[in-house]
Amino acid sequence: MSQHDLDISTADANSGITVRNAMNLALQALGNLQKGASAPGTTYSCMLWADSTSGLLKMRNQANSDWIIIGSLDTLYLGLASLTAANEFTATQHLDGDALLFRYRDTGGGGIEYGIRSDGGKLEICENLGTEGTPDWAPRVTVFASNGLYQTKLTEPELVLPTLQDYTNANHSHINPASGGLLMKFEEKRSQFVYNGGVATGTVKMGSGQYYCKDKFAWWDAELTSTAQAFVAADAGDWFYLYLDYSAIGYGGVEITNSKIIWSKTAPAYNQSYRGWYNGEDRCIFAVLCNSAYDNFEEFFHVGDYVQFADGLATNAADLNLVTTTWTDVNKSIGDYSLCPVFSCKAELTFKTDWVNAAATISWRTNGQTGSTGHLAVQVPDQNVIPINTTAVITDNNGLIEVYENNASNNLTTVNVEGWYFGVGI
Repeated sequence: MSQHDLDISTADANSGITVRNAMNLALQALGNLQKGASAPGTTYSCMLWADSTSGLLKMRNQANSDWIIIGSLDTLYLGLASLTAANEFTATQHLDGDALLFRYRDTGGGGIEYGIRSDGGKLEICENLGTEGTPDWAPRVTVFASNGLYQTKLTEPELVLPTLQDYTNANHSHINPASGGLLMKFEEKRSQFVYNGGVATGTVKMGSGQYYCKDKFAWWDAELTSTAQAFVAADAGDWFYLYLDYSAIGYGGVEITNSKIIWSKTAPAYNQSYRGWYNGEDRCIFAVLCNSAYDNFEEFFHVGDYVQFADGLATNAADLNLVTTTWTDVNKSIGDYSLCPVFSCKAELTFKTDWVNAAATISWRTNGQTGSTGHLAVQVPDQNVIPINTTAVITDNNGLIEVYENNASNNLTTVNVEGWYFGVGI
């Protein structure tokens, strides 16, 4: 069948028979969708054309300026996706726009509906918290173009994975086998903290490290030098805590710089939801002690889980004449009095007792405990022995212990703080 310009003119017909023939040709052209090896000579807006050369069904655009491909003439559903049957795509499909791309409804198991969309430069997997007719799409997994994968469960983030080059990099995380498949697991790596006060007052060097900060991933791959605020008299003997600034860290992770470090004398508290020591949303990672002259930090050495002071620090025990059997608090003689940072609760102490007039046993216990025996610190057999013992102690949440002498003597016991240990979650 031929094509037709769909215009019945006097040139086409002057009598009843010729008019009928002309109309039949026009109707036949419509019936076979203007099938032909080349485009119809006369075109109209939204006209259909079966292009026999390419095997494609085409439609004229509204401006009647170009042809739009609809689909294949010899393929089921014109090669388009079916609404009721399974579809197989053999070429890349391009879906553009800041809108929902697919909707998936689970007819079983509660009928939960999910959707995939591109939104503001992010690819999101969403759960419909509304109805089918009035959906309310809540993001559950977000993929950022440059920062990787971020997974959310209901209202609280559960998992943050860095970008591909990070979680395949041994410096940032590793992949562990888990039941039913592979579990991608980010591994925290504590920084190596180095006293730098001898070079610049109130400074600490921090080797490369990586941490969670609430629901975000933070790391740095080069040594940083961080400076605390200028000291005043009221800072003497106080702990200064080092925090990662949550507000400065984006989802998907960020490399930490000095501008993302916060110094504060406000002690952190353990946050069960965030699984670490926090002040608000800021993650605590270290603590240093202002010296008694309030002109620098106390010099320290950090190895593994232990931080040791360059010189043992005196406590109030030197001022105590432990001549009774009363449990007495031991603390630093200045500042906030705690023997260790609040996140530690484990300090290294040296006990020394000078014999004066009687043999005795000196014991220690965690401040506030109910047990009356405690733990042996030093034992003084006679005046020929000056016992010295260095031991780890467990403090209360305020960094305090208690000491006790079993004999009402005039013996003088001194206690020095040698260092402290990192606690759980730090």
